[in-house]
Amino acid sequence: MSEQRPTIRPVTLGRLVDVADRCVRATEPVTTDVIADELNVTERRARETLLEACRIGLLNVKDGNNSDAEQFNITGAGESFITAVRRSDWAEVSNRLEAGSPQYSAFLAVIDQGRSGTTNEGSMKASEVLESLKERAEDTPYTYNQTSLDVLTGWGERLNVVGRNAFTETFYPVSVSEVGPTAFADALLSVYDELEATAGINLSQRYLSIPRLREHVCERLCCSRATFDEMLVQLCADNIGSLELSGGPIDTAAKESPRGIRCIELSEGDGLVATTQTTDRVLSGLEQYGKRYYYLAVFDRDLNIDT
Repeated sequence: MSEQRPTIRPVTLGRLVDVADRCVRATEPVTTDVIADELNVTERRARETLLEACRIGLLNVKDGNNSDAEQFNITGAGESFITAVRRSDWAEVSNRLEAGSPQYSAFLAVIDQGRSGTTNEGSMKASEVLESLKERAEDTPYTYNQTSLDVLTGWGERLNVVGRNAFTETFYPVSVSEVGPTAFADALLSVYDELEATAGINLSQRYLSIPRLREHVCERLCCSRATFDEMLVQLCADNIGSLELSGGPIDTAAKESPRGIRCIELSEGDGLVATTQTTDRVLSGLEQYGKRYYYLAVFDRDLNIDT
């Protein structure tokens, strides 16, 4: 089996977790038919996932006379991978994939380098990311296509190390660095002004969509959506009268976006590690004191910043 496969196999993050978890629990090497039976998939699909897990370094394989005779064992990297999954340490899961997958490593490097560019403050469109990957691969045995990009994007987004604006569909790296309250307030007001100008309605009378503000501010600051929510809740609590939150009807258009947001959560069942993955186009509002809000209005720009 060659580990220099030019393209990444179309294997989801959830499937990698499934096979690694079953191999780490097994008392003896597993075969393709065992994994196919436990995951309720075809043997072809099971073998494809197993081989990709081997290429990344999560498993190793002892070749037999045919695919059914191949025996797969967990590696040290695979055990560390599953340990990180059980802790919901998605950043570490991403690190493990980056260390084992040259394609995923290149993908993250392209997104990070794009941030140092000058176009749209470093955000990149899918076509630009794919073109950059192809350029980086010129002197390597690897190749990239749209399927490759879709797989890599799924890994990066679900692990919250790569962000993608649900409205513009541009990529940006999600930083683990803290965002200062002053920088957050400045970015919020700047994005608010840009969206308000697009709407063409007087600032003091305009309530703007919080989900839309969230997507653009997160892209501007390279922060997570959870960070945006935490900081906006605090900023609103410190500026009652200057910032006003408003709810909306159940079917408010503020919830809708052109593309979904990919998420992953850990769920325990039958003693096995399982992941729940969603791609939701219904964006959440902002929760404060048990209520959910979907619109924000700015009445006074002289905000109180608690540093």
